[in-house]
This record gives sequence, structure tokens and C-alpha cells, in this order.
Amino acid sequence: MEKACSNDLKTVEIGLTMKKLKLKEAQLALSFDSNHLERSKLAMGRSKASFKAEKFKNQVEDTKHAELLKNCIDCLVAGLFIMSASLLYGAYVFSYQRITDATASCNPSVEVRAISSW
Repeated sequence: MEKACSNDLKTVEIGLTMKKLKLKEAQLALSFDSNHLERSKLAMGRSKASFKAEKFKNQVEDTKHAELLKNCIDCLVAGLFIMSASLLYGAYVFSYQRITDATASCNPSVEVRAISSW
């Protein structure tokens, strides 16, 4: 009877040891999952930081392109004004010369005055 009680106690003890081992196994599995989640969290943090850096780089690049475009437009407009002013001045000088040449025949010349005085 003592042997049977001892065997029952050993069986209960082995059962408790098995439960303890299963709990340790579950704890290890949870620890593994927690570690995996931390790694994923770190990877996401790196990915997020990389995305922010890329976004900042793109914003800086877009700003530089906008400034370059603004400078080009400013130069184009300034060149257009200079070209228009030069063209208008050239047209004025040319037309003034043509008008002066055309009206020169209307002024009495010196020879005509001399003949009319005779």
C-alpha cells in the first residue's frame, strides 16, 4: 500500500514536473515572440526614419528645382524686357531716320533760295 501511495505521489510529481516544463516551454515561446516583435518594431523604426530622410531629401530637391525654375523665369523675363527695349529703340532710330530723309525734300534747299532771289 505504501508502494502504491509512493507510486501515486511519484506520478503526481512527474505530472507536476511535466506541467512545469510545459509552462517553461510556453514562456520560451512567449519570449521568442516578444523578441521577434521587438525586432520588427526596431525594423519599422529604421524604415520610418529612412522614409523621413527620403522625404526630406525629396523636399530639398524639389525646393532646389523650384528655385532654379524661378531664376530661369526671372532671367527669361529680364531678357525679354531688354530685347523689347532694344527692338523699340532700334525701330525708333530707324523710323526717325526714314522720316528725316522723307521730310528733307520738303525743306527748301540753299540752291533753290538762291535761284528764287534772282
